[in-house]
Amino acid sequence: MREALSTDGRLYQQADLRNSVFNEVNADLTARCENSWDLAALLALHAVTVLFERSSHPDLEIFRIFEEAISILTEKMTNSFKRFRALGFRDKAIDHDDAVRTTNIRAKHKLEGELAEKQNRENTSALLELRDIEDELKTLAKLFEIQAKAIQDMTTHYKSNELKHLTHNGLPFLEQAAEKLQEYTSQTEKMIKHVQSTREDFDKLLQMVQRQAQVDEVRLSRLQADLASAQSRSVMIFTTFTVIFLPLTFFTGLFGMNTREWGGGTFLHLRTIGIISIPASFTIITLALIVAWSTRMRKLFSTTHKFFNSLILNSKTWVVETIRNLNLKAIKDIDARKKSMEVKKEKRRRKEAKRQATFLDEDFWEGHTLGREKAYQVPLQNRRSIREERVRMMKGMGSGERGTLR
Repeated sequence: MREALSTDGRLYQQADLRNSVFNEVNADLTARCENSWDLAALLALHAVTVLFERSSHPDLEIFRIFEEAISILTEKMTNSFKRFRALGFRDKAIDHDDAVRTTNIRAKHKLEGELAEKQNRENTSALLELRDIEDELKTLAKLFEIQAKAIQDMTTHYKSNELKHLTHNGLPFLEQAAEKLQEYTSQTEKMIKHVQSTREDFDKLLQMVQRQAQVDEVRLSRLQADLASAQSRSVMIFTTFTVIFLPLTFFTGLFGMNTREWGGGTFLHLRTIGIISIPASFTIITLALIVAWSTRMRKLFSTTHKFFNSLILNSKTWVVETIRNLNLKAIKDIDARKKSMEVKKEKRRRKEAKRQATFLDEDFWEGHTLGREKAYQVPLQNRRSIREERVRMMKGMGSGERGTLR
């Protein structure tokens, strides 16, 4: 036994045998252990009862969990019996259940089959759950049997003359453990019997459902036979009227034809019409009978029909794929055109930004120096000689005006 860690969780801490023994030895003064024999008996008692009586968490109450599971399955079985009794002997041809009410007989049978399959699936799953519970309870009973044998062996050794004076405190622990094991065993056997009875009831229910399904199938077959008989009677009546009016129809069509013998004029002779119509009718009737009674011809027509259907389907698929590819190509072209325009706009924007940056970074004197190096000529009005000559002329004109005034 190792010490429980804080990371083990609450369930493990409550089901830990070491903590259970440690807490009782330190807290309960009546459970004193004077030697190792007493401690071994106390350990045996706690090993028997730690999972059944010394845990306060609801998920560790083993017997309560099994009892709740058995109660749920028993209730499900009772509801299934009530539903089966409420349905009773159902007539599938005139069933008034909204879940299977439909105008299509095939769809109706399909829905009925789905409902029956669902109910059988629920009952089968309940049977499987009961079998698993029974196996687990039998495992517990086997464990209790092994523990009871071990407790009995320990009690025999403790009552021997050699250890009797050392085990007077340990014997009550072993006796209490034996009583608990007997109680647990009887409770487990009781639940096993309950599970077995519930399983037998489910088996009976499934047998009753199966017999009811067989009876319904027989009744449905009889109703279908009655329906087929009524349909054959209707067909016979229709055939009788057809046979009665067949000669009248034949003579009406014969004497209603435009022939030269009966109508004169430029109509065809009755003989010519007979030469054309009789072989054509015979050929059509022969082909129809061959197609109706020949398996090879039916297969040939079926294969031809499938071939044309597949050809039409492939043509539709090809047209759809072609249109889709054209659309994808057009979309790709539009995207490429948009990307090209965006690239051109980006180039123009970068060029304009570069030009503006160059204009702002220009040095006037540097440009002037470069212009001079490129044979830049100073305008005439800006040359020094012209300016000096202009100054002399202005001075001469000024002195002439002063002489005139004198």
